[in-house]
Amino acid sequence: MFKIEGLNKREYGKTLLSDLNLSLERGELLVILGDSQSGRKEILDMISGFKKPNSGKIFIKDKTVLGNVLRARRFIGYSGVLDIYSNFKVKAYLNLMIKVRKIKAESVEKEIERILKLVNSDLDLEEKIKDLDEIEEKRLSIAAAFIGEPEIVLLDDPFFNVKKEESKEKLLNLLRKLKKNNIIIIATDEGLIEDIADKILVLTHKGQIEIKPEDLKKEKVSLKEKQKEILEKNNIKGKHYDR
Repeated sequence: MFKIEGLNKREYGKTLLSDLNLSLERGELLVILGDSQSGRKEILDMISGFKKPNSGKIFIKDKTVLGNVLRARRFIGYSGVLDIYSNFKVKAYLNLMIKVRKIKAESVEKEIERILKLVNSDLDLEEKIKDLDEIEEKRLSIAAAFIGEPEIVLLDDPFFNVKKEESKEKLLNLLRKLKKNNIIIIATDEGLIEDIADKILVLTHKGQIEIKPEDLKKEKVSLKEKQKEILEKNNIKGKHYDR
């Protein structure tokens, strides 16, 4: 379904990816773990066709999507933080996202109903995004990524600005449910995501290191502990997920 072959990318003087080979099938969730300077968003941009690697290939259903935004859009849903839409009403925001996905006008109301049901949300469509609580804002962002029933969903930092542990747990449960029928790729700095991850890439500013969730259990360490160990071995300073 989704395959990366020999992907290499250098940017900002850093090696983001070094000879990455990876495949994902429906029902799997990949976590790309790194701080905001690690290049995690750039990797999502390569998958969605907005940026090109230095070398390598990305395939979705045996079709390459490198540098081809229109082809990638057929298969991929993408959503990030909603800061720039904070003054939008919920309905206006969803209408805009649906327009981008080229959903037929007569299907808009049904599509809004479908995606909000998918994320277990009964949002007031007339409420402004800036007035939503932290969990409802995230539900809205995730819902937008599922517009048009994409087969692969990219989520850029879905835990950004989520402070309450209860809200984090609700998000984890939602993502656990949603991945059953999709491939989900999450770029984040949230270590708790190990509970639902099938594959994990830790970005080191010198390339990537793949971690198997089952190995964390065998070693009896958390993902943030393992990530800290990896960064220290690579002499990378900065955020080590000690929060």
